Order: sequence, then C-alpha cells, then structure tokens
Amino acid sequence: STKFINYINPLMRAIAAKFKPIEINMEKLDYFKRKNGSSIKVGLKYDNDKLLKMKEYLKINAIDKVFGEETFCSNMYINLFTFNIKKNRNNKKRILENIKKFKLRDIKFNINRLCILKGEPIKVRRGTPSAEDEMLLEVVEEFTLKGQFWTY
Repeated sequence: STKFINYINPLMRAIAAKFKPIEINMEKLDYFKRKNGSSIKVGLKYDNDKLLKMKEYLKINAIDKVFGEETFCSNMYINLFTFNIKKNRNNKKRILENIKKFKLRDIKFNINRLCILKGEPIKVRRGTPSAEDEMLLEVVEEFTLKGQFWTY
C-alpha cells in the first residue's frame, strides 16, 4: 500500500492543481447486481464529466500500472445498502420495481477535496476480502481542489 500511495500522490496533486470544486447532481436511485450474482447493491447514481475524467486518469496512470489492468471497476454511485438475493427471493421483484419508481428531489453536493484513504477491516474473517467488508478508514492525505478549471 505504501508503494501505491507514493505512486498516486503526485497524480492527486496534479488533479487538485487543475480542478476547482465539483458540483454533483444526483440522477436517480439505481441498483447494480454483483458479478457473482449473490447480491444487489442499491445506491444514488450520479454523473459528472470532470469526476469521470479524474477517475479514468487515476485508473490508467495509477491503478492499472500498480495492480494490473482489470483489477478495479467502480460505478459512479453512493452505496446505500446491499441485499442478499437468496434471503430476499420472495421480495426481490417488489424491491426492484420500487427502486425504479422512486423519484429523487433535486439533490446536489460539492466535492472540495480528494483524499487517499487507508482502510482496515473492523472484523477479521476468513476468505477473500470483500468490497462490502465494514472498514475503519483513516485519511492518509488530503488534496484540496484549487485549480483554474470550473467544474460546474
């Protein structure tokens, strides 16, 4: 992890120097089926061209180079909850229909800084770590967006 932090640090500085704070508009409530098909994540979906450019820049210039290609895939959404398909088999159709019907009011938020986070699982368990493991997060470094390009 230290190698990755050292590698990504100058890239994060470059992004912070280029972009001003980003205003995000929430688009809709959406769901995403896990690759293994065992659960469905429900989250607030958003879209922002500048944030997408940052994400792709970091993926190509940091994540792929340190960890190898195809090791990271992230949809642009804020996870609200995850439900197990087997445990909710009788309610799955109703849950997904209600998610599709749900209308968001005008929800906006600003991203003023980017952070490198270090996570440690709260519960240690057997098996492969999961993206859904509850983590204790620590901010390693913050990068305030103070560039010249407006992102609104």
